[in-house]
Amino acid sequence: MREQPALSGWLAAAGVVAIWSGFIVISRAGMVGAVPPLDLAALRIFVAAGVCMPFFLRDGWTGVGPWRGLVLGATAGVGFVLFAFHGFERAPANHGAVLLPGVLPLWVALLSWLALGERPGRLRLVGLGLIASGVVVLITDSLGDTVRQALGDGLFLCGSFSWAVFTLLARRWRVPPLQAASLVAIGAFVLYAPAYLAFSDWGVLRLSTPVLLGQGFYQGVIATLASVFLFTRAVAALGAQRTAVITAIVPTVATVLAIPVIGDVPTIAAAAGLLLVSLGMISAVLPDRQSGAVEKTLSSGSRGQ
Repeated sequence: MREQPALSGWLAAAGVVAIWSGFIVISRAGMVGAVPPLDLAALRIFVAAGVCMPFFLRDGWTGVGPWRGLVLGATAGVGFVLFAFHGFERAPANHGAVLLPGVLPLWVALLSWLALGERPGRLRLVGLGLIASGVVVLITDSLGDTVRQALGDGLFLCGSFSWAVFTLLARRWRVPPLQAASLVAIGAFVLYAPAYLAFSDWGVLRLSTPVLLGQGFYQGVIATLASVFLFTRAVAALGAQRTAVITAIVPTVATVLAIPVIGDVPTIAAAAGLLLVSLGMISAVLPDRQSGAVEKTLSSGSRGQ
């Protein structure tokens, strides 16, 4: 009787890895296909708002309030999405794979240290040092290529930082996962839709049917509700720490997947950066007596990418 929950947890964790890796590759594919970032963001935000509306109507702003809900939408909805999509327009998928999910533990630890006084222990510091080293290698690689690619790396770091802020706020405000997903979706819609409709040329209406169906379904449905549900299920069955270790393979999976799908082949320096960040992610989520609170922060923040 005990094996079944464990099996479902492993399957759920595998689903999370697949969804997060797919988000990186599919988003980059949208940029390669010349879909403007603002239009792709509108497609994701509009679809996500429609899908999450039933949950929002059920829970509303209860326990959070409209202002906090809008802040969640601004960070994990508008901020993360715009930074990520503009980054994918300029830099390859393997850089996004490392700098979006890979740097999240570093941002969370630094913000927790500065805002909450939660100092990481020695093992976690080693992991964070490896992540920082990997980032330096990647950015150095980009600077040796083009300024455009280096700018894309910077945008990825901003997107990861935006998600880290959401992580801390969602944890501090104790927002349940499904309510967080609905607040992010609705908050992003409230903030983004008026500006998009007022100042853009509504290019989302001119996207081809395959893009509307494919990107709309994946970005608005799979990357929101499905990832939140599966991550929550994995944590319940396997525990937060084991689930976090499993999701540390996302950068590697996304990098490998991007090679045959969109032809993003990593350079030697990018591969080295990937290795450093992956090792750092694993070290950063291993048990550490001095930083248990940060571990809880990291686990709660990984929900819903």
